[in-house]
Amino acid sequence: FGSFGDGALFGIPARLSDDRPAATGAFRPPLALWRIPRSGAPESLGVVIGDELFQQVGDRFVTVLQLPLGRQTRFAVGRSLVASGEGTAHEVTIRAEDGRVRMLVRWPGSRRALAAADRERALRHLTGAMRAESQREQLRALWKLMPLPDSLPAHGELRYDRTGALWVEEPVPPGDRTSRWAVIAADGQWLGRVTLPPGSRLLDATADRVLVAWSDPDGVEHARVHALRR
Repeated sequence: FGSFGDGALFGIPARLSDDRPAATGAFRPPLALWRIPRSGAPESLGVVIGDELFQQVGDRFVTVLQLPLGRQTRFAVGRSLVASGEGTAHEVTIRAEDGRVRMLVRWPGSRRALAAADRERALRHLTGAMRAESQREQLRALWKLMPLPDSLPAHGELRYDRTGALWVEEPVPPGDRTSRWAVIAADGQWLGRVTLPPGSRLLDATADRVLVAWSDPDGVEHARVHALRR
C-alpha cells in the first residue's frame, strides 16, 4: 500500500481470512497490518476490520465478492505514520511505525443516504464492465440476495500530502463526478474542505498547489495543477 520515509514497506496479506461465517451473508474479515523493513523480519502493526464482503454458500461452492456500495477500509502511509479508516464513522486512526495509536482524528459530516436509483446505477455500472452475459446474470442473481447498504460509507480514499496533512475523500453516489476532500493537519486540526473539478482524481498536494488527473471526452488522461489556499 505504500512505504515509510526509511524505505520500509507497509503491507497487508492478500489471503482471505478463514475467520468468516459459514452461511450466506455479509461480513468484514480482520486484516493484519505489517511493516516490512529493507532488512530483517516483518513487524506486526496490529489488526483492523477489513472491507465489507458478501458470500454465497451453496452445497458445493462458496462465492465471495466485495459488497457493492459497502464500507471499505482505507489506508494512507506517511513518512512515519499509517492512517486507517473503516468507513463506519467520520473517524481515522493514526498509528506510528511501531503500531501504537497516536491519535483518533474526527471531522464533521453525516452519512449520505442511498436511493433505489443509486443502487440501480451501481448494478448497471458493474454489469456493464463484464464481457460475458453469464457473469452479468450471476451478479444480477446475487444482487437480490445482498444486504445492500442504505447509505454511503462515511469516507472514501485517504491520502497524505507533502505537508503531512491528511486528505479524506467524501464518497458520492454512483454516477456523481464530484470530487470533494476533507483536509486535516498533521496535528489533527481541521483545515476545511476542498472541492476539485468534476471528475478529477487527486494525485498530490503541497502547501499551495494540488495536482490532479482528469480525462478528456476521448478518455485521454491529463495532469493539471491548481492553486491551493490554506
